[in-house]
Amino acid sequence: MIPDVDPAPPANPDGLVNREDILARAEDRRNLCRIMSWAHIYISVRWSNTNLYIGIPSTIFAAIASVQAISDLGSGDVSLKVLQIIFSVIVAGLAPLLTFLNPSEKAGIHKMTSRVYEQLADRYDAFILRCQLEPRSIQEELNELVAINQEYVEAKKPLPVTPEWAYQKARSAADQQGLVAPMATKHHSD
Repeated sequence: MIPDVDPAPPANPDGLVNREDILARAEDRRNLCRIMSWAHIYISVRWSNTNLYIGIPSTIFAAIASVQAISDLGSGDVSLKVLQIIFSVIVAGLAPLLTFLNPSEKAGIHKMTSRVYEQLADRYDAFILRCQLEPRSIQEELNELVAINQEYVEAKKPLPVTPEWAYQKARSAADQQGLVAPMATKHHSD
């Protein structure tokens, strides 16, 4: 005969913190990490689009200006020279703008930031599952959650700030998907 095993961890003597509190905080932080991950994906997509919106016209105008310059070598038509000057000025404006803004690099940075937040969310997920499958003492679970929270604090220090529009868009998407994150409701992107 197999003895009955109580899967619940030993009771907390002071009663101030219970397993549900620990799991709720971990779940809330996990959901916040998912929202932040989505927000940085939105930012990455916006910078990728900016790269296309500036880069494609710049390339097209440069090609047109080059073709016009070559075809206009022998002609004295003033209207063609004016077009050539206009296209050259546009290219001269777009190329430095693309270099200055560097949207491709910014898109990559925000994509990487999204991955960091996703990894943090996965870390909280693993903690929640471990607590549900292998209950331990309240103190052990609390200590592990504190350690994960410290990882979260350290991991997000070098990350770029999340613009409010991206955060709100991600939070709205999370609300539509039923992702409950009470901490996210009070969170501000700055």
